[in-house]
Amino acid sequence: MNYESHSMSPDEMVEATYDAAIGINRVKADIGHHRSGRGGSHRAAISDARVSMARIDAIMDGPPEWRSSHLKALKVEFDRLSQSTVAEKSELNWPHAATFKNVLACVGLFLRENVANLFAHGRGEMSPATSDQVLTATPSPAAPKV
Repeated sequence: MNYESHSMSPDEMVEATYDAAIGINRVKADIGHHRSGRGGSHRAAISDARVSMARIDAIMDGPPEWRSSHLKALKVEFDRLSQSTVAEKSELNWPHAATFKNVLACVGLFLRENVANLFAHGRGEMSPATSDQVLTATPSPAAPKV
């Protein structure tokens, strides 16, 4: 991963990414976006990747003199796992034109979310959006008087 956080370790970020990918793929399967069986193969690939990460951790915890040979032995497996673990490469391409189905899906999402927000606001359950990632400036101590 090419990202750092004060709130999560790299391993936690990888796990969160895999969890999100599983959720996204579940939604894609529910709405019929996946070709037959593709959602299950993504779940299997993510599961395999998690097992491989644990194997790498075990190798790295082992004696330094055999790390290189053990990692080389896993290279073929890692090459296979790096192909479409989370999503198909083609899914990263934006469509050239919006279809009526796309527009209806967006309108439906907009209506569902905003109606839900209105009811939540009426019940006093809505809170403003915040982020724990925004660092607030702390006032510096007053300079001593001389």
